[in-house]
Amino acid sequence: MEGILITIVVPVYNVEKYIEACLYSIMKQTYKNIEVVIVDDGSTDKSGDICDDFSKIDSRAKVVHQSNIGLSGARNKGISIASGKYITFVDSDDLLYPTYIEKLCNAINGCDISMCDFDYVSEDFRILNDIISDNRKIHSFYWSNVDAIREVYATKYHGVDFIACAKLYKLTLFSENGIIFPEGRLHEDTFTTYKLFYAAKKISYNDEKLYLYRQRRGSITRSGFNKRKLDSIDATREECEFFLERNEMDLLVISFYDHLHKTKALIREMMKDRIHNKSEIKEVCMAIRLDIEKYGKLIKIPKKKKIYYSAISHFPVIATL
Repeated sequence: MEGILITIVVPVYNVEKYIEACLYSIMKQTYKNIEVVIVDDGSTDKSGDICDDFSKIDSRAKVVHQSNIGLSGARNKGISIASGKYITFVDSDDLLYPTYIEKLCNAINGCDISMCDFDYVSEDFRILNDIISDNRKIHSFYWSNVDAIREVYATKYHGVDFIACAKLYKLTLFSENGIIFPEGRLHEDTFTTYKLFYAAKKISYNDEKLYLYRQRRGSITRSGFNKRKLDSIDATREECEFFLERNEMDLLVISFYDHLHKTKALIREMMKDRIHNKSEIKEVCMAIRLDIEKYGKLIKIPKKKKIYYSAISHFPVIATL
């Protein structure tokens, strides 16, 4: 794989506190044949300047400055100018182990997607020296596209999921299947990554934690309910429709149950402040009833499950019990 160019896309927006460490971890990759496409998405702090300085230090990096259109738009820009055969996405506050690219490349082995596990680090995490992987035994798996999707829903392996990061994709998966990240939506990964899995012929996974995901206080996904979080159930509903349109009935069943579970979790979150979220709760509960009515005609929903979620749609307080 050493002769294969790998594109690393880094969307950047107002992360002056973290971006230097992120780019340093990319620069220290043991796999050297990389291009780093840094998309400064209209930053108003010093992030853009830090990126420009990095490109002067490392000739493999190129910086694109654009008006702010969001994470999806920045990733799409990176995809549009990528030159590599394979592409990976790194959020600008996250970090990579030095062997991240090397080991994903080694595992690609005829696959269209190679993925690894990830670990969480605190908002204030700092790299004092080069981070080194642990010495535990690493397990590797190879799956077909459908089997990999089943594994996501089974949640047996941490890291086997629909987040966009911690994965290496064959670039043509995007262009040949018309796949882009949806602009203006939260949970953009959930709208997108299952399509890439389905388009792939073969997918590899190893459970080494090569990607470090920074947990920042106050981020939208980690804070209390925000109306934009309703995008999450739109995304899981779209998954159901996607599999229905392709007559993948087994995947429709498990994606629908996942949709119900995540909808319940969102209702539980909204119920923490039910007075201010009253209209949204009503909207989501109505949507559950319509979902059960529609998909209940297509798949056999277990009686207990159907009664339980129907009850939540009429009495949302049940979701908190």
